[in-house]
Amino acid sequence: MPIESLPTSWRVAPLTLRPLFDEARRQGIDVEGVCQGLAFTPGDLDNPRFCLPHDRAVEAARRVLCLTGDASLGAVLGARTNLASRGILALGLMASSALGEAVDLALRYPRSAGFLLAVRQQAAAPGRHVLLAEPLPNCADVAAFLADKLLVGMVSILRHLAGAHYTPLAIEFVHRQPARAHLFEDFAGCPVRFGCRHNRLISEASWMAAPIPTANARSYRLACHLLEQEEHFLRTRCPVVEAAERMMRHALPSMPTLAALAAALNLSERTFRRRLAEAGTNYHALADEVRKARALELITDGGMTISRTAAEAGFGDLRSFRRAFKRWTGTCPSEAFARD
Repeated sequence: MPIESLPTSWRVAPLTLRPLFDEARRQGIDVEGVCQGLAFTPGDLDNPRFCLPHDRAVEAARRVLCLTGDASLGAVLGARTNLASRGILALGLMASSALGEAVDLALRYPRSAGFLLAVRQQAAAPGRHVLLAEPLPNCADVAAFLADKLLVGMVSILRHLAGAHYTPLAIEFVHRQPARAHLFEDFAGCPVRFGCRHNRLISEASWMAAPIPTANARSYRLACHLLEQEEHFLRTRCPVVEAAERMMRHALPSMPTLAALAAALNLSERTFRRRLAEAGTNYHALADEVRKARALELITDGGMTISRTAAEAGFGDLRSFRRAFKRWTGTCPSEAFARD
């Protein structure tokens, strides 16, 4: 289903909220208070499996923006975009053969990409490539921030993939020119226009054929496989499952028992089992998913040995971790990111 037709209750990875909340903390804003009544906490944003309805993500952004009062914050955060924070999507982007394939991948998995706007490639004049970002119905008042963050952030990502020499032809925004408009051109190195009909990132079409130095066909296939699983996960979240998973995640490397989870959720064990079954899962499958998510997060981030990753993900020995990783991904941990 294309993103344009999805309801604003669709669930999305909170990639826009993480840097926004970090900036709010730097400014002394009470982020716990921002989350009041939104059914999540700031700590949940650090969980790579956490997702939330689009409308709650937009409301959280709205509250922070009201408290900061910075009309250029989207551009500032976009320029700081960290590709590694994209998790499995980051692996797929870095493993793509060329920029065009990387862009296609992000658009194919908008939930995993954390898009809070409708993003698509627009038909353009010969020699031009255009990304179009349009607001969904519930975010007109924060659309300027979201467009700034997304399009400037896209420039950051494309430069990370193809090299710092990537420069768009132009960036266009619907909103009026902000006070610190120079920030946009200083970073993008191209004309930036305001008061336009659409939010667009315009590049030379030849950039889409630019090879990515970290291209790896095996890792790209692995990323696509995992993104398909994540897409299903984001589509089918159940509140009880989500709450149980969050508690499991916080308890790692140990794992709470089914009885302990049921008690924490104020449910009988029988009711808890039934709720899990209705969501198409069970306690053991859920525990396996939590360990899997943590292991993939640690391996994607890098800098940690396989044995340490196994321990952090709750495995008692390396052998059982290797078996589980092979079952999850079809490959061994040591081979997951090997070169072709």
